[in-house]
Parts: sequence; structure tokens; C-alpha cells
Amino acid sequence: MSLMDTLRKTSKGAAVITDWLGAGGNPVSPEQADRRARSCIGCPNNVSPNWWNKTTGSIAAAMRDMLAIKNDCQMHIAVEDKLHVCRACGCCLPCKIWVPIVHISKVLDKQTVLDLPSHCWMKQEICEGTSL
Repeated sequence: MSLMDTLRKTSKGAAVITDWLGAGGNPVSPEQADRRARSCIGCPNNVSPNWWNKTTGSIAAAMRDMLAIKNDCQMHIAVEDKLHVCRACGCCLPCKIWVPIVHISKVLDKQTVLDLPSHCWMKQEICEGTSL
């Protein structure tokens, strides 16, 4: 049984995984996560490195929980150290790049998507096949 399967069976693990990855709790492939990450590098919205380690509060704790699960599940890509927080959506990019677009599209409002830069993988994937 994988660590992800074990975590799904605990109440806290299941809640963190569902909040992070959506129903089903399955991340995207490492190749897709890497492609997504590379579009964030150099983006002016990639800001505030590691602030979640310097503060307390529920949002910082949630980010640390998601990062801990991601790391325990060996979900890593080569450029991860260049990812921080997306100023546009407020998400922790080292975690966000693993989230299925179906889940992201449910939680991002239309205006936020429209305001994302054209090079943003979230905008590209959400707008692909939609009329946004």
C-alpha cells in the first residue's frame, strides 16, 4: 500500500488530500507537473518564497501539511526550489502544480482565470475547450 493510500484512510490525511488534490486525491503526472512548474519560473506572480515556514495560522499550517504529504509521497521535480506562492491565486506552487485541472477550475473564479497572464498553465488548461 502506498503512502497516499495510507493517508487517504486517516481523517486528517484524507481531508488534506481532498482539499489539495480534489475528489479522488490523484495528482497529475510528474511530466505534467514539471511542464506547469516551468511556466511559473520567471513569472512575476511567483512571489513570497517559503513564507509558510515563517508564520503561524491556518493557511500556513495547511500549506505545511500539503507540502509534508507531497514530500512523503516523493512528489518532486527538478525546478521545485524555484516555485513559491502565486500572487494571482494565492496558492503554494510546489503543491499546486500537482493538482488536477478539474479541481483547480472548481475553486478559481472566472475573473481570476481571466486575469492570469497568457503564459500561465492554469489559464491555458482551464480555457482549453471552454469559452472563457
